[in-house]
Amino acid sequence: LAYLFLFFFPAQRTLDALNADLSRQQDAVSQADTLLPAIAATEQQLKQSRKYNDRWIEAAPSESELPSLFAKVNALSKAAGITTTRLSPQPTVQYEKMRQVTLAAGYRGSFAQICRFLGELESLPEVIWIDRVQMDGKSKSGKDITCEVNFVVFVDKTDDSDQVKGSG
Repeated sequence: LAYLFLFFFPAQRTLDALNADLSRQQDAVSQADTLLPAIAATEQQLKQSRKYNDRWIEAAPSESELPSLFAKVNALSKAAGITTTRLSPQPTVQYEKMRQVTLAAGYRGSFAQICRFLGELESLPEVIWIDRVQMDGKSKSGKDITCEVNFVVFVDKTDDSDQVKGSG
């Protein structure tokens, strides 16, 4: 009786606990095979996301290219035949590798001219978002409309004056 209570039952409980632990570990190992395709798919998505981010950063103008980008926007407005009525920079937002520069602009011209300008603006290779467009058809001549646009430019902060773009 002493043998049962002092050795057999405690050893049996220990063996049961070890057997349960072994069973849990075997379940984990058997599930690992089903996780391999999910891990491979996640790694592929991560690779694609990194490529997309690299292309996005490469398309973003550097700090030194920002004035020439604004000159391009001005040239696009002139080529579309619209008049710039207002340009006002908005507060910037700082990110780790990029800076978000918002410019509020006002334009006057025909609907077709403004649509052509906005289309050309969106087709620029730089990373630009048209955040807000508000058009008002009330004008003295009845032909021109006014358009208020907020466009956001993402500027690459990794560019230093000593480095080539993309090496920072």
